[in-house]
Amino acid sequence: MTFLIGDVGGTKTVLAYFEGTAKEFSIDNLKYQKSYHSSEYETLESIIKVYIEEFKVQVNHVVIAIAGPISNGKSVLTNLPWVLEEEKIRETFQFEKVKFLNDLEGSAYFIPYLDDSDVVVLQEGVPTAEKNISVVSPGTGLGEAFLTWDGGKYVSHATEGGHTSFSPEDEEQDKLLVFLRKKLGKRISFERVCSGIGVKNIFDYLVDDGHAIEPESLIKEIKSSSDIVPIILSTGCFKRGESEICDKTIEIFASILGSECANLGLKTMGLSGIYIGGGIPPKILPYLQETEFFLKALHDKGRMSPLIEKIPVKVIINKNTTLLGSARYCFDNFR
Repeated sequence: MTFLIGDVGGTKTVLAYFEGTAKEFSIDNLKYQKSYHSSEYETLESIIKVYIEEFKVQVNHVVIAIAGPISNGKSVLTNLPWVLEEEKIRETFQFEKVKFLNDLEGSAYFIPYLDDSDVVVLQEGVPTAEKNISVVSPGTGLGEAFLTWDGGKYVSHATEGGHTSFSPEDEEQDKLLVFLRKKLGKRISFERVCSGIGVKNIFDYLVDDGHAIEPESLIKEIKSSSDIVPIILSTGCFKRGESEICDKTIEIFASILGSECANLGLKTMGLSGIYIGGGIPPKILPYLQETEFFLKALHDKGRMSPLIEKIPVKVIINKNTTLLGSARYCFDNFR
């Protein structure tokens, strides 16, 4: 079997190639992985053409993970003037099969194949085999998915759960919601408080609330940066104690993430595990491992707390799950 795997986002498109059987599959056997600046190309087809010509590969099947919703084999990206169509790509290159997956849906397909070295355990729980798995991934936005057991394998399902309404859990979060309603409008989603977007929104709320006076050096660094989120995260984690407002931002974020992980775990009955993906969680592990923030909010589900305490909770630290999961989809669905 030969296939081309893609991970398409507004900023970059990553392609990789594999030839072999499912038994031979691993990240080490993914060949010719290459990243392209999406905005430099008029279409996804033009990137695929450049890739095939450069590496001179023969491709039978294609699976593309896309950062956005998919309907009837079509997707329109928010940050790119691209209209993606499975059938158009198949016909253009005469591939046998082409399949689009939501990027988190693709990533979730690899969860059953994760090794111990791919995760950090936040809660051991009491693992229950062949039950549902919940996936929450805060990165630039907030992705959510879940997996169900069909009797022979796990099947991944995409959702837009990150856009459900934010529900505060304490007085601090009540004030955060009021602030964001004044800033953004009446309806506030979890993505607005539990993602890269959310980190900035929480920070802005604390500044507006007069939470702390910041060191002049941090103020200058923030003012000179086009993206303050990495500064907040690195300051809060690697220079903990030096910036009260950065520390507090991550504490609130971790609490909201804990609550939303439990929400999805309950909604999907993810008894085989709640997995936390995305780019932010590995950067704030100390806050997630402490009982005061993430774990306290995770367990605070009233009569359902005993159920949540039994669910294994893990942070994914493998950065290639989208490509690997999309490849696993090939083995499970393409023959």
